[in-house]
Amino acid sequence: MDEQIRQAAVAAAHQLLLRYKAAYPGWTDSKTPVDDLVSWLGLHVESFHPNDYPRGTYGFLEPGEELIWLCRSLPESLRRFTLAHELGHVMLHSDTMHDRLWSRARGGTISLPYAYQQLPELSREDPCQHPDVQEEVVGQSEQELLQEILGIGQSYNPRGERELAANIFAAELLMPLEQVRTLYLRGHVPPHQLAGLFAVSNAAMLNRLVGIAMEGRPQEG
Repeated sequence: MDEQIRQAAVAAAHQLLLRYKAAYPGWTDSKTPVDDLVSWLGLHVESFHPNDYPRGTYGFLEPGEELIWLCRSLPESLRRFTLAHELGHVMLHSDTMHDRLWSRARGGTISLPYAYQQLPELSREDPCQHPDVQEEVVGQSEQELLQEILGIGQSYNPRGERELAANIFAAELLMPLEQVRTLYLRGHVPPHQLAGLFAVSNAAMLNRLVGIAMEGRPQEG
């Protein structure tokens, strides 16, 4: 994955959390209020019946509107991650909403690397489906993640990179790395309690912790 794209996704989530916390200093717990954050940005969320779209469709953006659609049958932790994933698309990949929503976030827009301009446009005809929304984004190699998004044996393409960037954004938004690291390494909070504190699935948190454990280790190959 293009390292500039990865870093920009993490930085965007981090910056959005900082701006939200500045606007709402009363928010002090670990659970990111992703629904309130979305509303704060002026976005709306609606749900659709799982039979209305191809099986495994999780969510998408409504073209030309500040509207996110989510499948109403998703378990709560997955619904939160999918909403964060779609918000990542809004803040990173939507040319029509990027500047407007960042300006609403009280601090002006952020600049994105040129590589983001090479990623494909979002479309209702190309919704985010099960392979695209990966809670386990931080505990696997990029190659494994791209293979899950694209399918085994399929070549890498820009769409896969776009979806991976949205997952990286969602992971940082819901499980800020520094906060998780501090609670786990210094506070010795066990994984299942961390998952509850951050309102994410056990799998998502375990993979976040795997990423922390692998920090500083040499890359294979």
